[in-house]
Amino acid sequence: MRTFSGLTDVELSEEGKASLGKAKEFFNNKEISKIYISPLLRCKQTAQIIFGDREFIVDEGLKEINFGEWEGIHFKEVMLNYPELWEDYMENWRDFTFPGGDNIPTYQKLAARAIRVILDNHDGGDIVVVSHNGFTKAAMSYILTGDIRLAFSLSVQNGKISQIVIDDNFSKLRLLNY
Repeated sequence: MRTFSGLTDVELSEEGKASLGKAKEFFNNKEISKIYISPLLRCKQTAQIIFGDREFIVDEGLKEINFGEWEGIHFKEVMLNYPELWEDYMENWRDFTFPGGDNIPTYQKLAARAIRVILDNHDGGDIVVVSHNGFTKAAMSYILTGDIRLAFSLSVQNGKISQIVIDDNFSKLRLLNY
């Protein structure tokens, strides 16, 4: 599909829904204390497919980045209609601000803050966060390193499970794109 779908509230595709079978199996007999989800429809649907009618904590801080004027537009269309901005994005993507949307480093700092709040309020047991690519990479970087610099080095795939274990304030990446 390769469209910029940040805050655009789209449903999961049939392919996306079908791809969640292994995730559902993975969590089938696991004890989860809390499930946090983005308020966007695709995350709600993902959580419902995997966890059924369990209780979810909807957290506004788990939303995807706002791509502004590029929301819902295919990459090729952006390249054609915004050639100078696309070139700037390709050259300066670490610091880019989407036209009418979010600045990437600012968004990543907000994502790190959101996951910090979840962790600070955690009272034991395993938690699950159902969110978006941009959020997940920034949150994982923050949990693993204490900052967001690693976010661009992580390749997170939609509908896959990534797992971080925190033991005695030491974080370990156990699964990536399972």
